[in-house]
Amino acid sequence: MSWEQEQEQETTAEPMVAVTTDGCLLATDLKSGEQIQWAMVTGEELMDAPLLPHSFVAMHVAADGESVSLAAADGVVVVHELQDNVTEAVGDIEAGIAAMAWSPDDDAVVIVTAAAPVPSVLLLNRDWFPVAELPWDAPPPARPADPALTLDNQPPDGPESEIEFGAAAGVRITWRPDGAFFAVNAWDAAAGKRRINVYSRSGELVHGSDPFAALGVAMAWKPSGAVFATSQRLPEGNAVVFFESNALRHGQFTLAPADAELSVADLKWAPDGEVLAVLLTTADGAPAKLQLWAASNYCWALKDEIRLAPGSDPLLHFEWDPLGIELTLFLVHASGACYSRRYCWDTALGSGLFADNTFPVAVAAGHMVKITFLGLAVVPPPYATLELAVPPEFGPALGSPAFAPGSLALAVTGPAHVLIYEADGRGSYAGSPAAAVPLPEPLSQLQWLSQDALVGVGADGASLVVLARDAGAAFDSLSLAARVAVEGLVLRLDVSAHTGMALIQLADGRLFRYQGVGGLAVPLQVAGGRVSLPAPCEEMTSMKWNGPQGATTVVIARSALNKLYINGVCVADTASSFALHARFLLYTTIAAELVFVPWTTDVSSSVLESQVTVLESRLVERGAQLVGVVETGVRVVLQMPRGNVEVIEPRPLVKARVAALLARKNYGAAFTIMRRQRLDLNLLVETDLEAFVTDAPLVVDQLGKPDSLNLVLTRLAVSTVSLKDATADANLRIVPQISSATDAGTALRAALAKTEKTRDVAALRADDGTAAGHARVNRVCAALRTAMLARPDAAAWELAILTSLAVQVPPALEEALVRVQDLRAAMQADAVGSPSDGSLVRVVVDVGAGAAPAPHAKPTSLGPAQALDYLVFLADADELFDVALGLYDWDLVRLVASRTQKDPREYAPLLECLATLPPPFAHHVVDTYLGRIDKALAALVQVGDGEVSRAAVRQLATYFAAGEFLDLANGESTHVSLAELHDLYLRVVAEAKAHAVGQAIAAEANVPILAARVAVAHAHALVARGKVAEGGALLAAAGEHAAAREAYLAAGEWRLAFASAHALGYDVDALLEMAYEASEKLAARGKAAAAAQILVRYARDVDAAVEALLAGDEWMDAVWTARQAGRDDLVEADVRDGVVASAAEWLSTIEEKHAKWRRGVGKLAGMFERRAAAGGYHRPSHAGNESEASAADDAFSDTSSVVSGFTTSTASSSGASALSSSASVRSQARRRRKAAAKRAKAAAKRSGGLSGEAYAVAGLKRSVPSAAFTSKVGELVRACLYFGENAAGAALQARFDAYLIDIEYMYGLLDMGAAAIAPAPAAPAPTASASHLPPGFELNTVTLADGSLASFTMRPVLQHEDVSWKARSLAAP
Repeated sequence: MSWEQEQEQETTAEPMVAVTTDGCLLATDLKSGEQIQWAMVTGEELMDAPLLPHSFVAMHVAADGESVSLAAADGVVVVHELQDNVTEAVGDIEAGIAAMAWSPDDDAVVIVTAAAPVPSVLLLNRDWFPVAELPWDAPPPARPADPALTLDNQPPDGPESEIEFGAAAGVRITWRPDGAFFAVNAWDAAAGKRRINVYSRSGELVHGSDPFAALGVAMAWKPSGAVFATSQRLPEGNAVVFFESNALRHGQFTLAPADAELSVADLKWAPDGEVLAVLLTTADGAPAKLQLWAASNYCWALKDEIRLAPGSDPLLHFEWDPLGIELTLFLVHASGACYSRRYCWDTALGSGLFADNTFPVAVAAGHMVKITFLGLAVVPPPYATLELAVPPEFGPALGSPAFAPGSLALAVTGPAHVLIYEADGRGSYAGSPAAAVPLPEPLSQLQWLSQDALVGVGADGASLVVLARDAGAAFDSLSLAARVAVEGLVLRLDVSAHTGMALIQLADGRLFRYQGVGGLAVPLQVAGGRVSLPAPCEEMTSMKWNGPQGATTVVIARSALNKLYINGVCVADTASSFALHARFLLYTTIAAELVFVPWTTDVSSSVLESQVTVLESRLVERGAQLVGVVETGVRVVLQMPRGNVEVIEPRPLVKARVAALLARKNYGAAFTIMRRQRLDLNLLVETDLEAFVTDAPLVVDQLGKPDSLNLVLTRLAVSTVSLKDATADANLRIVPQISSATDAGTALRAALAKTEKTRDVAALRADDGTAAGHARVNRVCAALRTAMLARPDAAAWELAILTSLAVQVPPALEEALVRVQDLRAAMQADAVGSPSDGSLVRVVVDVGAGAAPAPHAKPTSLGPAQALDYLVFLADADELFDVALGLYDWDLVRLVASRTQKDPREYAPLLECLATLPPPFAHHVVDTYLGRIDKALAALVQVGDGEVSRAAVRQLATYFAAGEFLDLANGESTHVSLAELHDLYLRVVAEAKAHAVGQAIAAEANVPILAARVAVAHAHALVARGKVAEGGALLAAAGEHAAAREAYLAAGEWRLAFASAHALGYDVDALLEMAYEASEKLAARGKAAAAAQILVRYARDVDAAVEALLAGDEWMDAVWTARQAGRDDLVEADVRDGVVASAAEWLSTIEEKHAKWRRGVGKLAGMFERRAAAGGYHRPSHAGNESEASAADDAFSDTSSVVSGFTTSTASSSGASALSSSASVRSQARRRRKAAAKRAKAAAKRSGGLSGEAYAVAGLKRSVPSAAFTSKVGELVRACLYFGENAAGAALQARFDAYLIDIEYMYGLLDMGAAAIAPAPAAPAPTASASHLPPGFELNTVTLADGSLASFTMRPVLQHEDVSWKARSLAAP
């Protein structure tokens, strides 16, 4: 705690009034500093005896500051009006007055009479009318017999010789701040000691204390109302004791032994209750000292001491600023001089002792300085790591201690000396001061300007005093080096280690800087402009801020009103404390948050006034204050309201520390922090992937243990995780693939360029986010694996090597199992000198912190069984079993199965069977099961005729329950023939749809018959899957023209179908029959023009061709066909009649569509109106939703019924039944889902809920005519015009035009209505502005009923905006 200045004017709510030695009232306006003195009226005018100053026992200034009430010892009570300078006597108590006190709200006053032997307690209202009166010696209510309370209420009595001290001290009254109780401290004549009575506001005695010897008269109730303080003279000296509202004792603290001869004359609490002012007087009543005491964790310590010189201008009165916004103490002396001393809480922080960042914090506590090294241990106050004694002749310690740069020395300010404590070279300080330098005058806010100079504020408050020594000289050579005048009263002085300059804050907010001994205090300028603070700030410092414009000096300050300023601009109005870190500004808020601001924030005035970048915030305990931050570490020290200290390590500081360590390639320390703080270890890799891969050997060396590397490998993620310049933004984040419009445009351009070069899907997917993430993981695994294999103790890292294989994407389990094979082979080969269990040896390296791993350490065993157990932990057991099976090593498969807890009855028969099969067929069986079709086919073509026994196939059929093995097992011969193997080959190809692969493998194996069969099977498979054109081409290429003809006909490729017919040698009759067949199929598929061409070319049937064209609404093609054949009769009869009939039919269809559209729009309008009347949108609950419940049940049923193709059943029927059961369940689930969706859609449509409204909007949009429909209408209109049927054409055109106009106008209103019912927060409507409209839309407005304008879209792209379909020559009917 340090005091900031002493000045003669300050701000308060009311004047401070004192009685001068000559009997006058002295009122000081502490806002303007103006003093007014009134001479009291003579005693003859108001009372019998004159009023002398010493005759007043109490004085009170009214809350409005307009009057003062005074009580004299002889019983006279007067009120003096300050504005009118009029004194009025309001009463006279014959018994005399011993004390008087007003309630906090000025509604009641208590007077204790001086009548002997028993005084009375009088309670009066604000108009001086009596409310209650009772004698002082009235017995208090009986107290419950509680031994704990009784013992607690028996403090040690003072010496008997001091009883008279209490008797002569008079009476004191104190009110509880809420006005509910008041306490009276008076002499109990019967007990010969003092005691305290507690009364209610109504004047009832509620509690009474036991009598105490040597109890002082001074008494003051704490602002919180918890306790009230008084004094007592104990054998060890003066003490301040506390009592609760029930008059029970509640703790105490003892004053310094040097003050034992003084007496406690007065006690006054600061408005916040944190500081207690104690006035000490000599035996003759002269003020001697004014001390300020504060508590932390219930331990009281002396924070400041004002020594009052005897005889010269004695202290007349002292008072705390009642506003309590700032901790200000006012002193009024007998001469009329009024001074104010403003205090603030200050923290003495070291900058890191001996470069090990022990973070010393010092606290002055009377004749002791307590130091705690928070970087090493957290010791809650009042305890400390180190206690330095302040010699009595130089003490007590005043204000806040100051650490020299580097914390190599500590300066402690005393009343007349500054004590220097030097570091002892062992991370601590010497127990006694190295020097006691006399001060030229009392100094405040003393700080180190450099290693050889101290600077403080002079006694006048308007100058700086500099003490300096020669470089390298002893500290006792410090002497006055400079006195620097400043242009006003200095409010705050701060020397920052970041800037090396002294920052001076004046009372008017102006800022000056002082740098170097012998210089001048000059105005502070930042970026070419002067900086000032808009309000007085208790906390202030300067630093170098690394913003976008480069490093600049900034001033950070916090006012008593919790406003945080940067260069005079308020950036936070709820900041309760702040501290500096090497990369962040931290501050707490009154909302119990800890906020982090990165140093890279732009601190220009324009930016600060708009918004300050807040990186992150976290909750802390309410009322917590920042003590400090380990500037290059991660620890943040907070002091809680009750006084205890807590340390946290916030995420932003941790991430910044990790980023700094990784930048220095200190992977081991970064790993330790990340593991302790549970950070994503993937940060080690992704912060700088290229550096990590390059430094893979260094990473392995620094991590030191395979277990540590295993943790890193298993945390590798596909997503990109980055610290992203932790000095600016230490957030752990997933880096998005596209983060802005610019990125999106760049990505689209790159995609266009890539698709120009290739159409290969695999190549196009190779660079997407997932593939890139897989490549990163595999690259890191490969780099670390290479580094481990290159070490001389590579065997010690076998588990980590296996981990690097298992976490690859996809996992390299095959390579991992190969290493297990090697382990097994080495175990079998290494029969001499191996451990008793026959396992391999590996090296285990135990590396201490910071030590390099030993190149050759004592080996320990690692066998294949342990390696397999570890792989089972990392990978899926079934997948591991399959991979082992794919290596064709049946012994390894048996070992894997035994380590994965598989039932031997499941795999033993299979392995025995596979061992009896020829290797190619065994490989085919395994590869078919594993889905490696190319390998399975390649192995199958190598199997010879009669090599596979039928019995082995029967055993396979029993194990796999597969159809192909069942068919082979039912043969009559003892061995499988080559033809059966070819049939099996074709079946595998067909089921796997691997015809191209099968054909290539058969051709490469020189089996042309099999390759040809595969080609034909492929063609038939394509036709069956609907790719009839492609299948027909393959059939034609294979010479299967009959099948090709059917395929071409089904595909509508009539020309190729007739080409196949010609290849088959069809005669005229066959071609005629095929023509009618093909035309019928094409007409049914809507290809009327193709059907007409076949009928004209192959059947020479013009009538049928025209009929087909008219049926297909190809009116003008019918005209052309008839005219070309010279059949005008068909044009005038059939075609004309067909056009007229079509016009009537289409007109009816359009009228029906138009009417349906308008009905739909009307229904939707009703939905919107009902929604508005019901109060808007309310999201329906999903509880009880039948469709969702059904979907969930179906999903459960579906997933729970899936069975593996590689079943463990031992019966052939079980697998088939399971598969059929699964298919049946899935089919039922799909049917239930479809039915539920249909029911939900119908219910929504009926109810008109949001889904119903959306359904109606979607239905209306789907009814918009397509481009093909519009084109057909245009063709029909022109056909009517061709045949002179103008009336029919005009009617059709007018009706369709009206339909389109309705759609074009109402289409945008659908979106506007849907936006009106959208749930909040609604997405921006597509009609918000023209720049947000889709292509082809226009922004229009419509006037609503209230006169306002509503925007909506109009003229959507309906693909008929080009009105070329219209016949302009036709007039509307």
